[in-house]
Amino acid sequence: MKIFNYFLIFLLFFSCSKSEVRTNENFSALNNKSIALLIENVEKENDVNIYSGKIVEKNSDYFFISADKKINLTLDIDKLNRIKKIDPEMEIKVPSLKGYQYFLWLTLGNVPKDNKESLKDTGINWEK
Repeated sequence: MKIFNYFLIFLLFFSCSKSEVRTNENFSALNNKSIALLIENVEKENDVNIYSGKIVEKNSDYFFISADKKINLTLDIDKLNRIKKIDPEMEIKVPSLKGYQYFLWLTLGNVPKDNKESLKDTGINWEK
């Protein structure tokens, strides 16, 4: 059932009507909105996690902050433009999205060992 829900979310993400391209001025409408962050591990089939949190603006930068405040992910322009609004129909089709205003689907792969020093820790711990 969990995989089926993720598959539905994936289909909904790509079938959403193209939302208007946002500019820096109207990203502020996302501030303090609830968001479901869906992260797919591309290294392993059917490995998807959903993180609950909010979009937070600070000094003109935007972040995903998890509900437990352990995850802090910078949202660049590309990610901000990929955020989709959740409508009532989506909540019915994918109950795991109920209660969120927005969602963002991201993919995750292995980090090359030679680049680790230049990366920022997001707090995401994939291994459980």
